[in-house]
Order: sequence, then C-alpha cells, then structure tokens
Amino acid sequence: MKIERLLTVLENQKKDLQSLLEVIRKKQEALVSRNTSVLEDVIKQEEKLLLKVQTNEEKRLDTIINIYKELNLSNNDFKITNLISVLEGKTDENQLKILRGLNHTIKGYISEIMKLNKQNMFLIQHTRQFVSETISAILNTTTKSLIDKKG
Repeated sequence: MKIERLLTVLENQKKDLQSLLEVIRKKQEALVSRNTSVLEDVIKQEEKLLLKVQTNEEKRLDTIINIYKELNLSNNDFKITNLISVLEGKTDENQLKILRGLNHTIKGYISEIMKLNKQNMFLIQHTRQFVSETISAILNTTTKSLIDKKG
C-alpha cells in the first residue's frame, strides 16, 4: 500500500509548514519594526514556501486518490482523518499512529499560520490607514489644523 509515500509527503509538508510559520513570524516582526528590507526578503521566502506547500498538497491528494484506488473505494473526501477511518484494520497500526500524529501537527501549524496571517493583515490595514490619514492631514493643512487645539 502507498501509506509510506503518504507519510513521506506529509513529513515534507510538515517541514514546509514549519518553515512557513517561522517566515510568517519574521514577517510580523518586520511589519512591527517597519523594516522594509527584511520584509522584502521574508516575502520572497514566503512565496517560495507557498509554492512548495502547494506542490506537496497536490502530491498528498494524488497519493490519497491512489490509496483509495488500491482499496477499490470511491471517495471524494480527501481529509486525512477520513482516510485513517478507512484504513483502520487494513494497514499497520504503527503507520496509522504516525499518520494521526502528522495530521495533528500539520493542523496545528495551519491554525497558527492562519492566526498570524490574520494578525499581519490587521497590522497592514492599520498601517495603511495611518499613512492615508497622515497624507490627508498634510494635504489639508490649509483648512484644518493637524492638532485639535480644544481644551
């Protein structure tokens, strides 16, 4: 059975997601410190890693399809948890244990990546808003004061 191939693909996916998570953390640090040179570098790294993750995802899907074909099953659900259910009693329990562990780890990385991306989007949006308001305030200096002098 092609479980070994799936385990290899998932292991590679785990490593790539771990690297992506580290890059996204560096991206957040660069956004907060407004270090544009570091930001440019981490964005390039992020793009390369996203391509690797996408390639591994395609390999994962192909491997799962092949496993289902090998078992003469038709299934349109390619989640690892569903595959594990299908494989119960049909393959080595140790392989299923490794599969469960990789699935759990990958889900954890994806969750953390999504959380950091959300935070980064927040930082970017607020930086844009700040820049926009600053430019607007500077351009409108003839009609408005930059500082409200009430009080």
